[in-house]
Amino acid sequence: MIGEFASGERARARRSQLATGGGGGQAGATTAPKLVQWAKEAVQYYEGSTLVLSCSLAMSLGGGAPLKFAWFRQGKPLAQVGAAGSRHPLAGRLSIETLADYSFLRLTELRAADSGAYTCAASNAYGQEDRTTTQVMVNGEFGAR
Repeated sequence: MIGEFASGERARARRSQLATGGGGGQAGATTAPKLVQWAKEAVQYYEGSTLVLSCSLAMSLGGGAPLKFAWFRQGKPLAQVGAAGSRHPLAGRLSIETLADYSFLRLTELRAADSGAYTCAASNAYGQEDRTTTQVMVNGEFGAR
């Protein structure tokens, strides 16, 4: 009887932790993902260089719903830019790699026209994280006079 009470209490405590996002340093399975916020609000690159942005979770969701990462430039989704036959100015230079709890955006051969606000968002079945955004500024070629 005492064992049943203790296990029932543990189950109730665990359900409470999951519902409130607690539990051993992990976000609860029923919470929205929490992203690491980018340290810089603005970054500068030279034309011809390569931009690499990473987007990762601040903590593991520990078996929660699968994550979906989305990348945006100036508020517009970048998911279809690399599709075959795309006529988008970033086509052929943009790649996005996504794994379980992080995603990378890579843009090669930067041009001044690539400047703008780049945003990453992560979502699951329980909600969407506040987006993390950085302003990318592409200047003239390195060493150009």
